[in-house]
Amino acid sequence: MSFDRARANCQKLQADLVHIDNADENTFLTNHLSTLKGISFWIGLTDADREGDFKWVDDNSRISFSDWSPSQPDNGGNKEDCTHIYAKWDYKWNDLNCLTPVKYICEEKKDEKKKQNINRIKTSKNFLKLIKESFKYVLCFSLKPNCVNYTN
Repeated sequence: MSFDRARANCQKLQADLVHIDNADENTFLTNHLSTLKGISFWIGLTDADREGDFKWVDDNSRISFSDWSPSQPDNGGNKEDCTHIYAKWDYKWNDLNCLTPVKYICEEKKDEKKKQNINRIKTSKNFLKLIKESFKYVLCFSLKPNCVNYTN
């Protein structure tokens, strides 16, 4: 699915493409993506507005953390404006043509009104519930009744 279609699907779920804030969140995601069937997953990072100026689509902020594959981003063919996590490159980030059909990860931010510290992560094939307590994470798959604890 293209980047824009993936984002639209996330928004239908009251979410957005995932915004990776730090190394711990990135490690959490890549550890669990490696258990799924899929080679490539869109994340919510793009430089479509200005080449080389990568921003998160959910809040238009610039990146403060990144996990690019060596020699990336490279804007191959002057057509790579969207970012995906690429399994073949050890789950590192790569820029890619936004029209390329790949899987995607959605993130529903915590509900500030309810004061809950809960994030929900959705992929095109799985639904994950992520509860963050400092360095402790709990991952729940909708297709499975149990949760997997992850502590960094």
